[in-house]
Amino acid sequence: MNINPIQQQDIPSCLDLYNHYIQNTCFTLEEMPLSLEAFRNRVEQVIQRYPWIVAKDEHGNVLGFAYLSVFNERSAYCRTADLSIYVHKDHMHQHVGSKLFKEIESAARLQGITNIISIITNANPISLKFHEKWGFIQEGHPKTVAFKMNQVIDIYYYRKKLE
Repeated sequence: MNINPIQQQDIPSCLDLYNHYIQNTCFTLEEMPLSLEAFRNRVEQVIQRYPWIVAKDEHGNVLGFAYLSVFNERSAYCRTADLSIYVHKDHMHQHVGSKLFKEIESAARLQGITNIISIITNANPISLKFHEKWGFIQEGHPKTVAFKMNQVIDIYYYRKKLE
């Protein structure tokens, strides 16, 4: 497995991976699949300020991706970033997420990020356990704040303080 910064040629595969989660899960609270143009714009906006990395197999197939983004637009939050990790549905439980997290955490430290926040839905208990494994602490649990796929969704705020 190779992990590198996202390249233009990775964007369609990353979009397909993400749209799967939009259309089939409550892991993300986006409801409408994104167009290639919208996703490309999102990538371009993120990489101006934060890392976006992609894991690929030896054949160049995208296994997953991770990126940091703005947690809050106010300037005083400049050392806190929001974390997103998505692993291809066919490569779950193959340590792709762990490898992506190690790389994105290292990049965050190099960038001077001191806090990483993840917002996780109650529909994704595997992600809750994953974050706890990597030293995140639950610091909030707003209940019934979203509605997707005929489900009422709680969210959890998890934070990892980078020393």
